[in-house]
Amino acid sequence: MKRGAVVIWMLGVVGVLAYVAYARGWIPIAAGPSFLTRWDRWLGAESATAFYSGTLEATRVQVMSQVPARVLEVTVEEGDTVTAGQVVIRLDDTLLQRQLDLARAEIRLAEAQLALLRAGPRPEERAKAEAEVKAAQAAVAAARQALADAQAIYEAAQDLQPDIVRAPTSRPGDPRPAPGPGP
Repeated sequence: MKRGAVVIWMLGVVGVLAYVAYARGWIPIAAGPSFLTRWDRWLGAESATAFYSGTLEATRVQVMSQVPARVLEVTVEEGDTVTAGQVVIRLDDTLLQRQLDLARAEIRLAEAQLALLRAGPRPEERAKAEAEVKAAQAAVAAARQALADAQAIYEAAQDLQPDIVRAPTSRPGDPRPAPGPGP
């Protein structure tokens, strides 16, 4: 009985040591890239280079667009070989086309306004502006004439010396005598 217990105890110790060695990367499980890398690391190699050939398979690949849009078409199938720059999906670009059309319309509007500014006023606008200038000039002339008239009236009023005449008044019972004619 003691012999069976010792064997079980030894198997347990070996199992714990094997688990610790595996967890630290000292014991590789399968041959391949991980086997070489782990043994090189265990032996203290600074760098290890290995060359392998094969097929890379991915179960999930995240592909993101630079703009938010709905996917219209996927142009490749699973397992197809793709090259750099190849179209993989087609996105719905309706919103982007509308924004592009709006930007183009704004450019055309700005160019039309610039052309109007460069062309100058139309003959009708020029005639209206000239009439407004003549009306303003007439208003200025009338205001100047009114100012000249007001100045003439003011100066004429300064030339008049108003005579102040005091009339002799007295009330009955007033002890002061009424003043007589001036000296």
